[in-house]
Amino acid sequence: MFFLSMLGCRLNKAELESWHIDFTRLGYAVVSDVINADFCIINTCIVTNTAEKKSRKIIRKLVNINPTIKIILTGCLASLKHKLTNKIPKINLIIDNSKKDKLVQLAIKYSKNNIAYKKNNFQFVKKKILVRSFIKIQDGCRYKCSYCIVTIARGKEKSRTIIEIIKSIKYKVSLGVKEIILTGVNLSGYGSDLGTNLITLVKEILSKTKIFRVRFGSIEPWYITTDFLELFENKRMMPHLHLPIQSGSDKILKKMGRLYLSMDFMNIIIKVKKYIPNVNITSDIIVGFPGETNYHFIKTKKLIKKFIFSSIHVFQYSNRVETKAAMLKDHISSKVKKNRSIQLQKLSALAKNVFFKKQINRIEEVLFENNVQGYTSNFVRVNLKNNNLKNITNTIVKVKIIDIDYENQCLFGKII
Repeated sequence: MFFLSMLGCRLNKAELESWHIDFTRLGYAVVSDVINADFCIINTCIVTNTAEKKSRKIIRKLVNINPTIKIILTGCLASLKHKLTNKIPKINLIIDNSKKDKLVQLAIKYSKNNIAYKKNNFQFVKKKILVRSFIKIQDGCRYKCSYCIVTIARGKEKSRTIIEIIKSIKYKVSLGVKEIILTGVNLSGYGSDLGTNLITLVKEILSKTKIFRVRFGSIEPWYITTDFLELFENKRMMPHLHLPIQSGSDKILKKMGRLYLSMDFMNIIIKVKKYIPNVNITSDIIVGFPGETNYHFIKTKKLIKKFIFSSIHVFQYSNRVETKAAMLKDHISSKVKKNRSIQLQKLSALAKNVFFKKQINRIEEVLFENNVQGYTSNFVRVNLKNNNLKNITNTIVKVKIIDIDYENQCLFGKII
């Protein structure tokens, strides 16, 4: 039996979902507890030093729980094999990112060679209701941001065909999935190797599938054109965009290798808000990039104050020796990075509350993950006040937003 584990990005999550489906389709059991598994597939992350440490820690933890288990390692840590020189115990098979599309077949082949293991010998774990699902549409990235090790670990851009993606979505719809999130290393690069593009793909999804809701993962700001924004005229496109800014300082953005300046980003935000009513814009920011002075940091704080983000993911710069940024001068101390991170997190919390207040008294369609909790079309979590109703899991219900749930950092709603 197989146990699947991961940490890291939405793309890793999408891959895990896909493997789970493929294993069960072929008649192999995927279990929810590692103690009952023969093989453990771990989809690792290496985007930061912390992520790398967590990847190593989860391997050791799973081996301690089940000493006889055989570990199949994949993901970005596995692809940078020299990172495994610390002799992490019990790694039995490494599958490079470049071979992830064949992972299920490779894992099954390995299992047959290493254990008396046959299909259909075990009962499957009861499936939970799948409300939303990640759809991997591409891998790799053509851009070379100076801080990013993912482009090294993931390699060149490689897109799934539109036919293949449509087939995956139709299957998810048949399982009852109401919402998909399109994911990839660089969504804006979709189709660069196939002679097509992301806009064409989305139009095909809207035309040829019955999926209720479509979202994007992270989108690079430079891809936000008028043609792209016109996609949101279709009500099945959800009004939420995650646009990573990374810094409010033009000097730092140039050192990062980003393809825009702060004013470009500001104009993009203005354009997005013009085209998409009540849009929810979230972002990523890196603090403590080499050479980031207090002056540069203040520029970032001013940018956050100017725009109403509902959420900002704040990352402390992590020095990855394989990247260009590692060779830069004036690296920032951990103490300063931590202090700046705390400041931005406080600003982010204030911005979220401003955004939340704007949602009060709005009527929203909420997709419920259980009887009391769901997400609005613009991806804000809502908890119900009146939850003594019939089963509404995996249904879309009109809800009036009535208050802010400060304790759980979400909204309170009431079914109307």
